[in-house]
Amino acid sequence: MDLVTIRHANLYAELMAFVGHPDPTVGPEPPPLYVSSCRWTPNAAGTRARLEAWSHPMAVGQPLPALPIWLPDAQSVLLDLERGYEQACEDLSIP
Repeated sequence: MDLVTIRHANLYAELMAFVGHPDPTVGPEPPPLYVSSCRWTPNAAGTRARLEAWSHPMAVGQPLPALPIWLPDAQSVLLDLERGYEQACEDLSIP
């Protein structure tokens, strides 16, 4: 999650362009607030690995998205950011 609001750039879009996989879903003006998850998936011997990526724009006042976080052995965990945020606020007694 990139919450740097003092610069107007999208690190995810820049990274995708840098590795040669621009994400067409972010458009010519990528959102400044977003969350993303990426992983390289190995292919059969002798072939190129594949980049899989998930990106969601975020907006102030809107619920946070959920996205996969990949673990070894092709296992993933769905990271529900909204539920985690709500739990942290409850644990810290933040209204």
